[in-house]
Amino acid sequence: MIKHEQLLYIYDIVSHGSTYPKTNISGASSPSEKGLNGLITPFGIRQMYLRGREMRNRFIENRQFLSPVYNPNEVNGLSIDEQSSVESAQAHLAGLFY
Repeated sequence: MIKHEQLLYIYDIVSHGSTYPKTNISGASSPSEKGLNGLITPFGIRQMYLRGREMRNRFIENRQFLSPVYNPNEVNGLSIDEQSSVESAQAHLAGLFY
């Protein structure tokens, strides 16, 4: 008997990408002086974008599980109400669909 695998849904739970430190431990000008404390870095945005590209490759290009164009009936993105997390979710979805 052949057993067929059927993918029903995907959960991808991730933390936000790299962020600027919230405190200054080096004595140099702190990110908080520039208003960046705790915000996602450009590297962190790239991390999340590439994570989205990895998922696109796996679930759109290889398995055709999701539509190649964003469909709100297929995808639901959630984030806590913290700027670094919201921007991470946006970058992740951008990698998945753009």
